[in-house]
Amino acid sequence: SAIERQADTQLLTPLRTAMAAERDSTVLAAERRAITALEAVAAAGTTGTTTGAVVSANPRPAVPTPTGTPRYYVGVGTPGDNSASLSAAQIADLQAFIASQVGAVEGVTIAPNGETNAAATRALRTNQLVGYFIDASVVSVEQTAAGTSARVSVILATYPGRDMRAMLGGSARIPNASGPDAVRRAVQGAIQGSLRQLPQAMQASGARASR
Repeated sequence: SAIERQADTQLLTPLRTAMAAERDSTVLAAERRAITALEAVAAAGTTGTTTGAVVSANPRPAVPTPTGTPRYYVGVGTPGDNSASLSAAQIADLQAFIASQVGAVEGVTIAPNGETNAAATRALRTNQLVGYFIDASVVSVEQTAAGTSARVSVILATYPGRDMRAMLGGSARIPNASGPDAVRRAVQGAIQGSLRQLPQAMQASGARASR
């Protein structure tokens, strides 16, 4: 999935080689999506980020390689926007940003976008991981002469069942700035603030489930 977002066509050959030897169905599905996306970039002669056959000039952050012993398998949903401040492209970029932040948490493996419940269940059982789902929403965005502020909420749910386990909140302000870039930075800052509580929330939820 990270390779799909990077949209580096030089990775097509090693990705096809890896796919030929892959046996895990979840990984195969992710490899197929990445190859389709990279082929679209190659056909368009454009580098950048792709989702399906759509090419974006602004590269989205890649999901980091998992660190530490894998413990959690985390899906990231499409963020909601109650503020009506973000375009569809900005929402897609925000989803990728959230995935990059969550993927940086030790022990986290990010699930592929659009994964079926059956595929998620197989991945959890095969790798003996605990499943969680991140459902974020931009609650408000305010731009004044003093700057731009944003407030977000993040729901931590089980995966694939989507039973709520915790609600996290965050806010951020970019002083003396306005416009789309200030909105992006404020929203991202609010997301980062809310996700600081994520490792503890996952650990506490897992401890409750094991009792």
